[in-house]
Amino acid sequence: MIQKPYLISKAQFVACHNFTFLQKYDMVDKLVENGTFLLTSPYSAAEVWDTLPIEVQQQLIERKAKFYVINALKLGKELGLGTRINMIMQTAFFLISGILPKEKAIEAIKGMIQKTYGTKGEKVVNMNNAAVDAAVSHIEEVSYPKEVTSTKHRPPIVPKHAPEFVQKVTSEIIAGRGDDLPVSAFPIDGTFMTGTTQYEKQNLATEIPIWDKETCIQCNICAIVCPHAAIRPKGFDKEYIDNAPKDFLYVDAKTKSFKDMYYTLQVAPEDCTGCEICVNACPAFAKDADGNKTETHAI
Repeated sequence: MIQKPYLISKAQFVACHNFTFLQKYDMVDKLVENGTFLLTSPYSAAEVWDTLPIEVQQQLIERKAKFYVINALKLGKELGLGTRINMIMQTAFFLISGILPKEKAIEAIKGMIQKTYGTKGEKVVNMNNAAVDAAVSHIEEVSYPKEVTSTKHRPPIVPKHAPEFVQKVTSEIIAGRGDDLPVSAFPIDGTFMTGTTQYEKQNLATEIPIWDKETCIQCNICAIVCPHAAIRPKGFDKEYIDNAPKDFLYVDAKTKSFKDMYYTLQVAPEDCTGCEICVNACPAFAKDADGNKTETHAI
């Protein structure tokens, strides 16, 4: 084994642990011919092909790749692991790659689970063991056509109106191709233009919070705790409602400071990472028909 910090330029196995990455990164670029691509997907093997961007379909066809999917996020939630899908994906890798016989691989993984999580209690160990067992029966191989059928292209990394520096330098770094940039692409004194974060949209979340305007108490705690400033509350005058979209959500403002005004709370989908901090911090709960508090927050 060569233990050196070399970047991988040719890979026999590539795994994508977040379906949204296909819209942002060239996930299949390093995959060799007849290689294997494993995708965490909310779509089944029968559905997933037409959801892929044209570029990904073309690469898989050209490389004659073996293509597998597993709905790891759904399994993680069902097993109480949330978005922690590392054990599910690790199991899928060993089973698909064939590095070890199936029984031996599962035995080794469960042995490592006991060693790693044993001190955290039997419940944690059992949840991770269940993740291994679930992965075994939920891996699906995709049988795809030999021609591109998608109608969707991978969207541009940054908008066309972005400054030239953002188009040529920042966007390449965001796309994971920063190592390919020549030194001449950077300013001589090493300074970068400011305000470039407005063009970097992570677009990572597979689920985002939705504001329940009837339950919300307008405390704005969700906006305060959001690590990525993806939640913005706003008080505004009634004159702005006339030209508002039909599906625009708003309610009467409750605080004295915004008397006779409206209130709205909006989540930026491309900035939200789905971390759920806002949901856990929200002090407001919806009530059922009998007036009893439920487990559903206002966001």
